[in-house]
Amino acid sequence: MHNIQTSNKNYNRRARLASEILLNLQEISVSINESLNARALLKASNKIIISEPDIIGYIQSLSQAFCSALNISIVNHRELCEQYESLLKSTEKRINKDGIDRDPSNISKYFNESTGIKITTCHSTKGDEYEVVICVGLLEGKVPHWDEIINKSSSYSAYMARRLLYVISSRAKSALYLFSEKGIYTATRNEYIPTKQLSIAASKLNL
Repeated sequence: MHNIQTSNKNYNRRARLASEILLNLQEISVSINESLNARALLKASNKIIISEPDIIGYIQSLSQAFCSALNISIVNHRELCEQYESLLKSTEKRINKDGIDRDPSNISKYFNESTGIKITTCHSTKGDEYEVVICVGLLEGKVPHWDEIINKSSSYSAYMARRLLYVISSRAKSALYLFSEKGIYTATRNEYIPTKQLSIAASKLNL
């Protein structure tokens, strides 16, 4: 029998991931209990015990048990199905590439953190965690993107900007650097201005 090892050391990270899971489920219109919060989700997940000799079977059983605890049917949601299949394929690929033992007790080896420098987009960092995060291009039209500004209400644009800034900021464990550069122009030669929500936060902190 295999159970996911937990500890107080990684509780904050797990709680943040749980909050993101709930947010992502809402974004793709998956119906969940309104009373379900991050703490309740972690409590439910900690009760899951899986008995599988192979990592792929372990992931399948774990996913099914987790969705069952939340009363979610994967087959009824296209995006969930795609993510589920992608996880299975990428894990199998990792096993074959690196020759990792298929024993589920070695699960940490399948998802161990990478070292070095990673260059990625803001949206792609969901669920990731880094010692240091350096984010550039925090400008109106980029964060939030023009698609979230043009023909959209100011409240919607502000919400999208705050949400993305939260994702960016919550990735850093030790240090966070946010940049709104000058001298960057649009196609019509208008200079970009700093993301308003970042400017507001900076003024409140006297930065």
